[in-house]
Amino acid sequence: MNKRALTVEFGAEILWLQRYFKRSYVNPKNSQLEQMIFERKQELFHPYQEHDINSGFKTNKKKTPEALRRLEMEEQDNLLKIYQTWYRAIERHLKSSDSNVVNVVREVFVSKYTNVECAGRKYLNYGKTKTYEILYQWLQDLSITFFNERK
Repeated sequence: MNKRALTVEFGAEILWLQRYFKRSYVNPKNSQLEQMIFERKQELFHPYQEHDINSGFKTNKKKTPEALRRLEMEEQDNLLKIYQTWYRAIERHLKSSDSNVVNVVREVFVSKYTNVECAGRKYLNYGKTKTYEILYQWLQDLSITFFNERK
């Protein structure tokens, strides 16, 4: 097993981890994933509309309250569901993970600060092969957590 094999097999998981850990350029208080959720909600609630040609007509439809309409829009938007599901899955997986393994993942895959062997020796006191096995299992567990979170 090597780093390239992990990044090919778990490319999506690594991408979402990067979005979870890295700060947003627009609002550094939020992570990139939190900012994506915030911006998607803004797009849903304040869509760009030039002019509605039916704005002057009266209708006999019942007017739904604004809060209910927003809630319905959030529940129906698939992109927002994906963002929120990844956020919840990563949060849940990080809470149940060893902090040393999380440090290895952050240094190797998120910040790309060091390689697997050095990070494994620094945080886990294991060699290259054992560190790859631990990372493989950790990323696989994250993938399973995301799958279970979708339900």
